[in-house]
Amino acid sequence: MGTKIKYIAVVEYNDRLTKTFKEIPFFCEEDRNPSIGDFVELFQAQGLEMEIVDFANMIFQPIDKSSTEIVSAKINRAFKDYTHNDTKRIRN
Repeated sequence: MGTKIKYIAVVEYNDRLTKTFKEIPFFCEEDRNPSIGDFVELFQAQGLEMEIVDFANMIFQPIDKSSTEIVSAKINRAFKDYTHNDTKRIRN
């Protein structure tokens, strides 16, 4: 495999009463941009089984709504972490 680049996703989680924002790091192959599959894996790493319901706005919902308090999650932004990528690259 090739080099992986570190990204940060800014995720907006909505439950029934509140909205929270989290910055979550993840890695993506150097020669491509993050895809829907990368975000599904990001949620799985957080213990959430999510599916995309709105491609244009990058909104995901839990597959099993009774398993979590989260109603929806939105990828507000994903960007390269240049502080990490300039000095450290992950090789597989």
